[in-house]
Amino acid sequence: MIEAMLLAFAGVIIVALAVALGLLVGDLRRIVRDLEYINGAATNATVTANTGFGLTRRLVGAVNANLAQTRRLHDQRFNQELRIRRMLTNLTHDIKTPLTVARGYVQLLGERSVGASAGAGGNAGPGPGMAAVADVCHKASSSLDSVDYYLHYLMDFNLIQEKSEGLSLSRVDLSSLVQEDLFAAFDHLTGRGVVVEPDIEPGLRLTSDETLLHRIMQNLIGNWLKYAVRTASVSLRRQGDGCILLRMTNESEQPYVGANQLLKRFGTAEAGRLREDSSGLGLSIVRDLAATVGGRMEVETQPGVFSVSIRLPDQLHPSVTASEASD
Repeated sequence: MIEAMLLAFAGVIIVALAVALGLLVGDLRRIVRDLEYINGAATNATVTANTGFGLTRRLVGAVNANLAQTRRLHDQRFNQELRIRRMLTNLTHDIKTPLTVARGYVQLLGERSVGASAGAGGNAGPGPGMAAVADVCHKASSSLDSVDYYLHYLMDFNLIQEKSEGLSLSRVDLSSLVQEDLFAAFDHLTGRGVVVEPDIEPGLRLTSDETLLHRIMQNLIGNWLKYAVRTASVSLRRQGDGCILLRMTNESEQPYVGANQLLKRFGTAEAGRLREDSSGLGLSIVRDLAATVGGRMEVETQPGVFSVSIRLPDQLHPSVTASEASD
């Protein structure tokens, strides 16, 4: 009789333990499902449990406290980055206005000094005073160009940060975009004596961020304006895998530097010295711009020849963020 009662009691205990264990496992599964959902979506949801077990309540409370702290830190970082981006935007615009005015005054002063020299000296050439003024104007103009050079890269860096939260995607006629940017720079290239040989396949379209594509082209053309001599070529072709390959090549009289060195941010041909004609910063910005729209950049260098190739995907989806595209 006693043995039967003990067996019955043990059976009840076993059943109770089994039920409790089942409920505990159910709570753990629910917590896991909640965490998987929270990690995979932008949500303020919290973790919940089906039972009121003390152990699961403590676990749920600790997890939710950790989630709340993580969200607070994320919001603080986002707000801080937003303030920095706004500060950079305001700063670049504030610098650009007086910079433009200063360049205008320097150009006007230089033109007047040349005119005064021509009027006073005739065929005898400019006097020492006017020659000194012209030399100072040239140096001042060169320094202002350097400021403008880095200011544009600061603006591009800020643009990349803004686009990191999401791209403005649309269907872009890349053939027309490349031709448009080439045409806009035609006078500057001609003034440097650079003859451009285009090989652009017409009607090439892709889904991407048009603003970033313009900045890629404008930076590469800017590289031509600094380093290209005699001839430059641009090729735009659809590849067999559906990607579009943009290739820009130019002759150069710069000392030969390997591709890896050129891709170093702030890298220069003169080791240990940062110069206004540094190509490292420019190419690193182009590489980051290309990566932001899912592209990949390659650089090839040979003595007297420089080439940049950018492979762009045909399609980027609206749900893809810039950071995902660059992975």
